Amino acid sequence: MSDIADNADREIDLTIRAARLLAAKPMAKGVPGECELCGEDSPRLVFNVCPPCRDKYHLK
Repeated sequence: MSDIADNADREIDLTIRAARLLAAKPMAKGVPGECELCGEDSPRLVFNVCPPCRDKYHLK
């Protein structure tokens, strides 16, 4: 029977694997323009959203 520590280790391993997969995904090429969410001009929009809004709304 597994205990709490075993379950925690498994969750940590899964989280690390997921983070590595996300980090390995290539980021779409950015283009200059106006952010659809905040309306600010940005030199690098990805899917029409600026970096601060992507961070704020957890968009990747």
